[in-house]
Amino acid sequence: MTNWEAGHYNRGAETWQFLDGNFEIVVPGTTAEPNAHWLRIARDTMTAIDQYHAAARQYLDAFVDRNRFANGSEWEAELVEFGNADSLQNIRFTLYYRVAGDEYGLWSVAFHTTGLPTPNDLYPVRLARQQQ
Repeated sequence: MTNWEAGHYNRGAETWQFLDGNFEIVVPGTTAEPNAHWLRIARDTMTAIDQYHAAARQYLDAFVDRNRFANGSEWEAELVEFGNADSLQNIRFTLYYRVAGDEYGLWSVAFHTTGLPTPNDLYPVRLARQQQ
């Protein structure tokens, strides 16, 4: 369960970080407080985060053969980021994962909004891998 009152500000990134267990939630904001718009979206998204993790993992598996690449290891969720530069392109949030066997890789799946007021208006549209 996320403690929305226990966030801390990252001055360099101009974001607020919240924890849900070992999973990090990143929301833009000022030194005074998180951005109210993105905080509301983060709270709403976290109520269905398991559904989004399932969709993201399925999307990653459609492109990455973990049996060859990571000995079949599972995708381990690391963080979700809201309100980054991609949000101007209707990207609502990005989920980040690590997988055993790719020690320096950070994989991400961006979720796009259709703009329609439906329960399933978010879907994965892009995956990426960063070297860390």
